[in-house]
Amino acid sequence: TILPTPPAGATKLVGDISLIVFPGHSYPESVSVINYARTTAKFWLYAADAYTIRKGGGFAVRGLGTRPKDVGTWVSKLPRVITIPGRKQQNIQFTIRVPTNAIPGQHAGGIVVEATTPQLIRVNSRLRVKRYTQVFTRLYVTVAGRIVPDFEIDGMLVSHPQPPFPLVTRRDGSIAYYLSNTGNAILAPTIRLKVTDMFGTILDKTYPETSQILPGDLASYDVPWPNLPAVGPVHVSLTATSTYGLTRTMSYSY
Repeated sequence: TILPTPPAGATKLVGDISLIVFPGHSYPESVSVINYARTTAKFWLYAADAYTIRKGGGFAVRGLGTRPKDVGTWVSKLPRVITIPGRKQQNIQFTIRVPTNAIPGQHAGGIVVEATTPQLIRVNSRLRVKRYTQVFTRLYVTVAGRIVPDFEIDGMLVSHPQPPFPLVTRRDGSIAYYLSNTGNAILAPTIRLKVTDMFGTILDKTYPETSQILPGDLASYDVPWPNLPAVGPVHVSLTATSTYGLTRTMSYSY
């Protein structure tokens, strides 16, 4: 595993590095890589930009073969390969150098440790694949300046199949929606879905905060909708609210 190096005397480990920085300044940091195995192992160590997983959201970092373009380029003095004896910990110091033209707002990345030796995974009797294990500590860097949180509901897709005999046939559908972060702050909106038909409200559910959506990224979500109403009209309303109090709505009727 990899974690920010705890200060002397600390009894708890902290999983993220979070900084407020100013353009043109440098900030020393340190991470600790722990080898829990009994044998000595080699690892790649590198800085990477973060991105939002498109389907279902989620925080992820770019791989070793992808050249960073944002906060990953601000990290210096990381050794390319580290060797750690079994059951030992190694502390690695590095520097975050913020460029003078850094854009104000929240930037995200990670300090990544990746096994140099892959695991051989058997898929079937004829196929095997190599899996490289990658773990990272998140790196949140907020460049001082104007923070402008904003997001949009890019679309909503309501699936409502119509069988020949809707009154006697069970039908299940789904509600898909797309959220894009158009500001410079990391967002995790709360979602409320409400569905009404000619008899009243048939679905009114609030979903907790989605996974983080990084600035400039898009995430899609799919909610199952069982037992569709047999007769209409049906009205579907989606309301998304961010931690900054911003609210966006979209509706669909059929």
